[in-house]
Amino acid sequence: MSSISPDTHSFEPVDVLLIEDDPQHREQIRTAFEQIETDRNVRLHTADSENEAMSFLHPQDGAQSTTRPDLLLLDLTVPDRHGSSLLESITDDDALRPLPVLVLADSESSADVVRCYDANANAYLTKPTSDDKFATFVEAIVCFWVEEALLLPRQRDIHPDSTGGELFPSLFVGCSHRSPRNVTSSPP
Repeated sequence: MSSISPDTHSFEPVDVLLIEDDPQHREQIRTAFEQIETDRNVRLHTADSENEAMSFLHPQDGAQSTTRPDLLLLDLTVPDRHGSSLLESITDDDALRPLPVLVLADSESSADVVRCYDANANAYLTKPTSDDKFATFVEAIVCFWVEEALLLPRQRDIHPDSTGGELFPSLFVGCSHRSPRNVTSSPP
């Protein structure tokens, strides 16, 4: 069993694949990622369909993808099929099974929640309804999944100095040291 050096791990970029067909939600999430303060470099890659996502996850010779993501954000309503079906395809694939998948949904339907957890989603999150809430939503994802959780080490598909996606450089060290945004408190 290999160990991960915390110093080495904290400097590796984190690749996030967002599968989202709604251009407005894609832009809100991308903007929120740009504004997040983190001590990790986060590269956000986007796909707007199952086919585009699977091409990224299983690049063919000469494909654009440079690496497999460390984290997948999956919209529940991708155009090719229901997101839970895509989730099942990912968790049925030995190479992709370890990939943490967070389902982003507009629905709070119990049937959708059960179906996604049955397909091994790591989390089922309902999408916020405003830009300022998207910023807080994405910050919470980054705080836990990028800053706190130890993601599985992986082999880069091509040279480690290659870049892909949008690079958001480190701006701040540690989630726990930040003040929460858009939070108001009332006197006791």
